[in-house]
Amino acid sequence: MVALLSCPAGALALPANQSCPQAAPLTFPSQTLLSTLGTATATTTTRCGVDDTQALWFRFVAPAPGRYQFQTAPAAGLSDTTLAFYPDCLSPSSACVDDTLESLYASHYLDLQAGEVVLVRAAGWGGTRGDFRLIVDHPEALARPSNDACADALPLELGLVRPTSTLFATGTDSSSCGSDDSSDLWYTFTASRAADYEFYITQNQLSATLLSVQSACGSGELACGLARAETPLAAGQRVYLRVGTSPNAADTFNVGVRTLPLPRPLPPPPNDRYDQAIAITSPGSYPGTTLGATDDGLNYGASCGPFVNAAVWYSFIAPTAGVYVFDTNTSAMMDTALGVFGPCLAGGSIPPQLITCDDNSGQGQHSRVEGQLMAGESICLAVAGHYLSERGDFVLNASLQPTAPPNDRCESAAALGYPSQVRAENFGARPEPGYFPCSSGEFGLWWSFVAPEDGTYKFDTKDTVEAQPELALFSSCDGQPVACSDIPRPAVSARLARGQRIYVRASSNVFVRGEVVLRVGPVRLAEVPDAGPAAGLPDSGAPLDAEEAELPPLDASAVDVGSAPDAGGRADAGLAAVDAASPDAGVVPEASGCGCGAVPPAAGCWWALALGVGRLGRRRAERCPPSDADRARSGTEAGWAEDRP
Repeated sequence: MVALLSCPAGALALPANQSCPQAAPLTFPSQTLLSTLGTATATTTTRCGVDDTQALWFRFVAPAPGRYQFQTAPAAGLSDTTLAFYPDCLSPSSACVDDTLESLYASHYLDLQAGEVVLVRAAGWGGTRGDFRLIVDHPEALARPSNDACADALPLELGLVRPTSTLFATGTDSSSCGSDDSSDLWYTFTASRAADYEFYITQNQLSATLLSVQSACGSGELACGLARAETPLAAGQRVYLRVGTSPNAADTFNVGVRTLPLPRPLPPPPNDRYDQAIAITSPGSYPGTTLGATDDGLNYGASCGPFVNAAVWYSFIAPTAGVYVFDTNTSAMMDTALGVFGPCLAGGSIPPQLITCDDNSGQGQHSRVEGQLMAGESICLAVAGHYLSERGDFVLNASLQPTAPPNDRCESAAALGYPSQVRAENFGARPEPGYFPCSSGEFGLWWSFVAPEDGTYKFDTKDTVEAQPELALFSSCDGQPVACSDIPRPAVSARLARGQRIYVRASSNVFVRGEVVLRVGPVRLAEVPDAGPAAGLPDSGAPLDAEEAELPPLDASAVDVGSAPDAGGRADAGLAAVDAASPDAGVVPEASGCGCGAVPPAAGCWWALALGVGRLGRRRAERCPPSDADRARSGTEAGWAEDRP
């Protein structure tokens, strides 16, 4: 028999499910708060993670046929996770996921039959520990909007817009102005004063979005329309806004409400036509509006032609030669289109010819164009809203191209701390050639990072909104890249020695420039000491699977580029990692080949149990030294007494 000692009050207990045979049950649906602060360090890592040795195991039995989503979510402390899935304790993983496109947390879908069992391993990336949440549900349930029902209607504020999506929305059509719009969202609004109010959407990609203003949930309709609806409201009057789309045409957009102080119909702006263009002759900011503008019937090209609403016009004459930039970044109108044409030819009957048009190369969904002009050269600029629903006030900014940022070359790379998050814009970055074999943009920003200690470091741009940068790591400014990723919002990692320097390049092409947010992490929590495997103790001797190999020491070229597995459930094949072949340093091996699939171990495998107990004893003794009573009870200085069968 095995005699266990008591731990002093306040000591951290080891989780019971830190190995595969001890996997804890997962219910459905569930959202569980977990912590890896007490886990022992495993001797294995997954094939999609790096040093993800602080792990918890779970066993899930599908209650019915269907698609299930497993995802980690933030709680406190643990900011980067991996998820791996196994059919049993002896097999390699069937799927492994590191980051999602949006975050450093993990998410994965599994199609399961009723009664089908899957084992789930959740761990902190890069040896990190902390709290996190593990969520299990159907994908559509997890993604269903919070205001899917009228009873959960979200409040609208005058003059502000709320971003939303009808993806996975449900509902019943209760509007009068259309059909096939049963996927709905609900909002509520209380008028602060008596006025005419307009409810509207912006930045939508589809035209079949209906708005219905109702005095109660599903009844008492006051107004209904395509992409907008207006109605007079008394002070203090509360209404409900139903936003409906086709179940087969989910869309993302903004929802807002504003007053209508101007009489209807609105008069056209003074620069409604190209032959009425307002002349601007120097860099500056020029406010305007598209309210009341009429359609010109002009060609805006393939890049933004299908989305251009009625435009207003400006004529610009370059005062000096140079590269000029025109943007709408500071506009109240959320989503704009900006066209550049030849000279406006005021009073002429020949329409100007399109040079270029941009939809959203500026900040957010705003537009931005740039080009070389000679002194005295003239162009015609058209400012419009995106699609039929976007109209309002804007600011047209004209300027000379900004000076290059100080870190747009490797030789002047900015220093990165650890951990850190930095922001920088690459609008003014000078173009430079891409780097083989990486798929990289011409406009790059550079940072220099020196590892404060031996370890694995991850660099990511998950918080970037405006730009779409690729990431590449270089060991020197004159060398080839040793790691790179061009997936959306990428993350790359490298194991570095203390004092080792690496250069980070975030780059994009001309159409997706903007603010870049670069982060280096993760933070390794040091509150819980870990003794590691006991010195001199042998492993269980389990052979490695054909797909697995010992994890070699990583240099700057050993990277994790993965955000998601490929079609076969595998992450990037270039990762050198171990799945679940050798034993965990905890109570029993994760996949030892002797006793992993049976609890208690099979006959003849008592040595495997003794090995696990021995390791646990050494680890537990270091975390909570035995009391005098414990020593007296056990008769050993080590605090353990072992009676083998």
